[in-house]
Amino acid sequence: MDSGLSGKNALISGGGTGIGRAIAMALANEGANVAIGSNRAEDEVLSEIEARGVQALHVPADVSVEGDVINMVDAAIMHLGSIDLYVNNAAITIHQPITRISSVAWLKTINTNLSACVWACREICRHMILRSGGIILIIGSTAQFNQAYGEASYHISKTGLRVFKKYAGHRDGAARHQSKSLGAGSFCDAADRRHQQYAGGNCARANSFASIWADA
Repeated sequence: MDSGLSGKNALISGGGTGIGRAIAMALANEGANVAIGSNRAEDEVLSEIEARGVQALHVPADVSVEGDVINMVDAAIMHLGSIDLYVNNAAITIHQPITRISSVAWLKTINTNLSACVWACREICRHMILRSGGIILIIGSTAQFNQAYGEASYHISKTGLRVFKKYAGHRDGAARHQSKSLGAGSFCDAADRRHQQYAGGNCARANSFASIWADA
């Protein structure tokens, strides 16, 4: 079945490792060009994407900084020509119990996991409105439903993403872009042997992009 992804342009925040990397490879396998925004070198990932016969781009970005997020979006559009699909994937966890949460850790977590999504969606929605279409996929976490010691800021940020997704999908639905969320419960990185037992389920989620695109 034709997924409809061939020749489309995708931007993924934090697409160099884990779930983001699996998503990047799944998209490339379907013929989509892939841009990755991250704060680390992604030469190996880019080579793997290009080996699938599609374009690959790495945009250095600290997504906890608004200016970097804006540049990430602009660079992807400039290099690929457009963004048909945006995957908000970048996230961090800083383990601090309530009595020890520092302002630095709190702001870093909230800005990386939540604010970055708001900033990116603001820029990308403007682009998609002009193009009369597009897909936004926000990676959530099932961890938001399970309290864990020392992860208050992470849980709050992921809950905020769920609320934001509902708002964006309802408020701006007339703009003919669609936002969807995907709750992931574990890491997907085949290179990380510690997580091999989880890779199958989450790689299946990553490979479900064809269905997500077709059914949207």
